[in-house]
Amino acid sequence: LGAVSGENVHILELPIHQGSVCDGKRVKDIPWPENCLVVSLRKGMRVSIPHGTTRLSSGDILVVVTERGVDPKVERLCAAEELESTPH
Repeated sequence: LGAVSGENVHILELPIHQGSVCDGKRVKDIPWPENCLVVSLRKGMRVSIPHGTTRLSSGDILVVVTERGVDPKVERLCAAEELESTPH
């Protein structure tokens, strides 16, 4: 995870993990928080500007610009979901 911070703006480089909210979804179908902008996508050695119909996959790397306080929400969208144990 890489990050560059200004006073109110953060630039994040986030890997998409298998099983995350982003994995297998199109950009427009992800519940991005307000004040979040997805600016680039790296798939292997190819870098592109993602559009709403771009499908994300585990192993992809997103570059996202957010305001202070929004970045943890974006990180959770890209992180692997933890399995919750429920009593039987």
